[in-house]
Order: sequence, then C-alpha cells, then structure tokens
Amino acid sequence: MDRNRFGTTDRICPEAPVPVINASGSIEDNVGMGGNVYLNLIALGNEVDFFHNEEVIIKERIIDSKYHQLLLRIDTEPDVIATLNLDNLPPFSDYDAIVISDYDKGFLPLRILAEITSKAHINNIPVFVDTKKPYIAGVNDAFVKLNESEWKTMLVHGELNRSNEYIVTLGDKGAMWHGDVYPARKVSLFDQTGAGDTFLSAFTTAYLSTREMETSIEFANLCSSVSVTKLGCYAVTLEDIYDCIEE
Repeated sequence: MDRNRFGTTDRICPEAPVPVINASGSIEDNVGMGGNVYLNLIALGNEVDFFHNEEVIIKERIIDSKYHQLLLRIDTEPDVIATLNLDNLPPFSDYDAIVISDYDKGFLPLRILAEITSKAHINNIPVFVDTKKPYIAGVNDAFVKLNESEWKTMLVHGELNRSNEYIVTLGDKGAMWHGDVYPARKVSLFDQTGAGDTFLSAFTTAYLSTREMETSIEFANLCSSVSVTKLGCYAVTLEDIYDCIEE
C-alpha cells in the first residue's frame, strides 16, 4: 500500500533542526509495489491473475500540501512469510507470460524465482522480471528490468547471464538495451513513484503484441513518461497514451 498523507509545515522544530509537519490534511491510498504492476497491466488491457503476500506493507509519504514536496517517508514492514512455490501455482500453460515484480520482502525466495524461470522456459512462456534481490543467480531465459544502480552492481559482481535480456532504465534519459539508449519523452517531472512498475507492465504488454524489443522499450518509455507526471502510483491507460502522443 502506498499512502500519501498531506500536511503543512511552516516552522522548524525547537528540539532539532527539522521541519514540524502538521499532517492533518487528506490521505490518499494507492496499491503499490507488485499491486501497482498488476493495475498497470490491467489498465493496458491484459487479463491478469495476481499472486502476492497477504501481509500488508505500507509506504507512507508525508507530502507538503502547497508545493507537493515529499517531506518524509515512513515504511511499515511486517514479517512476510515465504508461501509461494510451484505447487500452489496454476499450470503455466494457462498463461501467455509470467510477470514477476519482486521487492525482495520475503515472499519469493531466489530458489523459487529460479525454478519459475526454468519451468517457464520449458513451457516456452516468456518471463519478465523486476527484482530488488542483490543477486539473481539461477534466473535464466528471462527479460530482466534493472535500474541504473542495479545494473552497475550486477556488472561489478559479474553476474550477467547470457540467456537473459537485460533492459536498464535510466530515468529521464530513457532505457538501455545491448548498449543502445532509447531516449524518453521529455516531460515535466512531478513524481517518480511507481515509474519502474509502469515500465515493466508496458514493456510486457508491447512485447507480447509485437515480439520486438525496440518497439516494446519505446512504448514502455512513453508510458513511464506519463506516469511521472502523476502523483503517487498511477496505472497508465491507453487513453493517457493517446493524449500524450497528440500533445
């Protein structure tokens, strides 16, 4: 759950040099993390079965009402039980793709992640992975989305698996694949929250339709450009894309 709590601040705390926040404004809750990927996939026209942990993780952002400036983030993270395994998943043959949005909170052990990619490859089903795990040894034959920092860490540790396709998001510069940079549309940045989730969802959607990497990356860049103009997690729709293209 991504929670935006709006408030005001007009003075500094006398006990320490930090702002005093009057968090008496409105509260907006949006589904975040893997749930944001799910909603973005739905908004782009996909039918999705969503498997996730039952424990509720909350990312609460305190935001200044006047300037929409992020002042503080508070994370509430209960212990997450690793309940996912191949035995409690439906037959892979029922699906066109498997999308894994793994924030590494404990629900999806690396062993199970590797088993999923292996079984999907046997069944000729593409797997799209975005994970915060510091290493992904055993993950094969997958489309792996990384941000620039994650990509540099993987290069340092020499973990590149030639069977994977690595797509690296570069913020407002766009995305990189096989050393080529695909530029993003220039927009006024408002909030980067959930932009990576949108990229993963849009790339998956486009690739399943076209099987073309370049086209899929360009579409994902476009959708992410829409996402960063919205506050908080946002599920980009096809109407948003049409409006963006017409501008």
